[in-house]
Amino acid sequence: MKTKFVLIALCSWITLAQAQPTYISVGDAKTKKAVVALLNAQDSTIQKTIEDDLKFVDLFKLLPAAGFPQATLSDPAQIKYPEWVKTGADYMGFSSFKLEKGEAIFEFHLANIGGNKEVLAKRYSSKPGETKVMAHLVANDIVQAITGKQGIFLTKIAFACDKTGKKEIFTMNFDGSDVRQITKLKSISMSPAWSADGSKLAFSVYNKHSDNVKNLDLLEYNFRTSGLKILSNRKGINSGATYSPKGDRLALTMSYTGNPELHLLDLESRETTPLTH
Repeated sequence: MKTKFVLIALCSWITLAQAQPTYISVGDAKTKKAVVALLNAQDSTIQKTIEDDLKFVDLFKLLPAAGFPQATLSDPAQIKYPEWVKTGADYMGFSSFKLEKGEAIFEFHLANIGGNKEVLAKRYSSKPGETKVMAHLVANDIVQAITGKQGIFLTKIAFACDKTGKKEIFTMNFDGSDVRQITKLKSISMSPAWSADGSKLAFSVYNKHSDNVKNLDLLEYNFRTSGLKILSNRKGINSGATYSPKGDRLALTMSYTGNPELHLLDLESRETTPLTH
């Protein structure tokens, strides 16, 4: 009887222990933000774009200009590191801007305050109307210099949208700006996928074939030529495409063999290789 009692008590304790859930708190940990001071860029569009980009990724804290010990700089040798340390800045950036021979010239310097050294010095140029793109490049380089990782500020997003009454393919910047309509097919377009170099976009669209039956075809838009071409219009599904890293093949779902299966499509020969059965 004693043995039975011990066994029952042990089983009861195990059941009780299993019934108590274990909670792991997620979201409490906070990454220390790099404190960055940016002197006035002499161009409001460039200044605002860089600041907005750095705020967007939530990895940086930008210091207000009111507490800067130096208002202007033209040479890294002029940086008063001990005074900048007092502001709490980890990094300090300064720049120069001018229009020269029809080009916008922007020179940017970034210094590591604690390390007493310059970590980024670069000269940028663009057409006067494209300074915002240039500012995204600067912000990307700032992220690279501080974190060792590439910035996202020239990223484009492709998506399907029915704002015209039909589903068309659109693109926009990473922050939702500069929305552009890519297709005007007046049908149902879906599942856009970028090529590795960003020059092409594969997507699926419902087309009417010669037998007057709608088919889900795979098309490609070329940003360099603004041209459209059919990649696959085999009977049935031609959808969900993804480019290979070299851009010479596509993985996609096709159903011309009877069932929807994964296939590899060679973009030169247009031959397919089934991956699933």
